[in-house]
Amino acid sequence: MTRRNPLPLQTNSANTGTDPGTNAHTEANTTPPLPDPEVLMAASLSLMTRWAEDCGCHRRLIARKILENLTVLVHHPDTGPGLSGILANCLNHWQAISAPSVPAHTHTAAVVH
Repeated sequence: MTRRNPLPLQTNSANTGTDPGTNAHTEANTTPPLPDPEVLMAASLSLMTRWAEDCGCHRRLIARKILENLTVLVHHPDTGPGLSGILANCLNHWQAISAPSVPAHTHTAAVVH
């Protein structure tokens, strides 16, 4: 995995030739930049810990955010094939956990070997 700067660099409009009143990112590229995979992985692990500790109604919301993060990580261009496979397995488990038909309190935290 290559390290990327998680925050886009700010440029001076005088150096870029763009009008300071326009959003150059939106005009030049309609796709927002991908988050840094290491930051997203750390956030996901934190959410998984919170999900395991939560006894209340927030578990389903936390599980959905974990699912969203894992989906981005599986398809992230900086995620290698080995890690992507592991994340895809985790994604399958979290899809079951976040399914509306399954009560959130019936699941326990999954351990990945």
